[in-house]
Amino acid sequence: MPQQWIQYHALGWRPAGPPPRGRGRGWWIAFALAVAAALLLVPVAAAHDRHPISAATPAPSGPAGEAGGQAGDRPPLPHEYTAGDVRDLLDRYAAALTRHDQRALLAQLDRRNGKLVAGQRRLFGNLRQLDLATLHYVVFDLTLPEPDPAHPGGYTAGWVEAWRQLQIRGIDPVPGAQLFRLGLKVATDHLVLSDVAPAANSAANRQPAPWDVSVLRVVRGHGVVVAGTPEVADRLGDVLRAAESAIADAGPCWPARWQHTFTIFATGDRRLFSSWFRSRFTNTEFIGFEIGLPVVDAGGVVPGREDDVPQVVVDVPGALRSALGFRQLLTHELTHAASGAERNPDTETWAIEGYADFVAFHSGTLRQANRGGTAYRAYHSRGGLTVRLPGNGDFYGRRAALNYDLAFLAFWYLRQKYGQAAVVRFFTEANQSGNAASVLQQRFHLTVQQFVNEWARWTFAQLR
Repeated sequence: MPQQWIQYHALGWRPAGPPPRGRGRGWWIAFALAVAAALLLVPVAAAHDRHPISAATPAPSGPAGEAGGQAGDRPPLPHEYTAGDVRDLLDRYAAALTRHDQRALLAQLDRRNGKLVAGQRRLFGNLRQLDLATLHYVVFDLTLPEPDPAHPGGYTAGWVEAWRQLQIRGIDPVPGAQLFRLGLKVATDHLVLSDVAPAANSAANRQPAPWDVSVLRVVRGHGVVVAGTPEVADRLGDVLRAAESAIADAGPCWPARWQHTFTIFATGDRRLFSSWFRSRFTNTEFIGFEIGLPVVDAGGVVPGREDDVPQVVVDVPGALRSALGFRQLLTHELTHAASGAERNPDTETWAIEGYADFVAFHSGTLRQANRGGTAYRAYHSRGGLTVRLPGNGDFYGRRAALNYDLAFLAFWYLRQKYGQAAVVRFFTEANQSGNAASVLQQRFHLTVQQFVNEWARWTFAQLR
């Protein structure tokens, strides 16, 4: 079959006779006329497909009007930012800190804000010393920058409140969270951070973190990270070794499920000690404290996990001067940290503090404990000593030193009568249940008054 015949058949029609064998002059004339007719019909067809535009008719608005971008056209509409744009910015910001990429970090900031840049360089220097398993921001609330009608081409300021989840690899079992308010600004054609500060919110009462406000040097040992300010930089190795020794010594009193890895912040600056995590421990008798950070998810703080990620702060010169002993102080605070994730907020203060002191001295004798001096002086004073379980309301008040002694002596008495394993089980249950007095009765089969009477007789015998 001739090739031309195959082509006609494929197009779906068939000529009446065999295909022509060649093309004559008539075929070329017909082809030229057909082309000319097609060219004449194009404008007519186009006119039916659109509305005619005269010189007096304005160009349509919207995206079609913006597409040309030619001189004389009106400027394109401003970009409308979304929550997704904010999340992308926070992801880039967090990734730069995690990857230790300072150039990428600075690209997310308003470089004209010198205070912001200086603060973020300090944060970068601190976190660069860590191996971070998690650094992520969970958006809590936001107001987006919008085109500013009063300033064509400009944008209003925005802000975002977001939880910063930070987790040190091998130290924090889960990320601890703190709530920040970050300013948002449009620079040229993209979002940047114009400010980073603690959120003014009751849920953010554990601010500021030392990472954000102080220059720190970091050392790491087995299960412990110590971050210290410059005036104690030469003592960080000592703090680390003392902490490792404290953890080993406390082992028999810490159930296996308790936390055994910790971050310790060390300083010799009393002002910083009294401001980190809003501690406000202006009383110079306090030389260490522990506080837990909350665990959050997309819905906010996870119920029951408000204090699950512990942070320990130590006044190094104060601890070295204390008769309590440096390792004993660390054992005390680390016991709070180890048991914090299981703590019921209703557990009595005397039980929490008394057990931490008991663990700090459990491997020695009562005479070696350096606890009981205030109780001894009270016992031998004109007014004498009243043995009682201290209440929560005034535990850290004017009688704090005596209250610590009494709480410690209560646990030492329990150990003398019932043995250390019984004491560990008692506190482990009381820490979870939130009612140490009730557990005391159930575990040892005596009323609170019976316990106090027996404990008082034993205490007076020790203090004579």
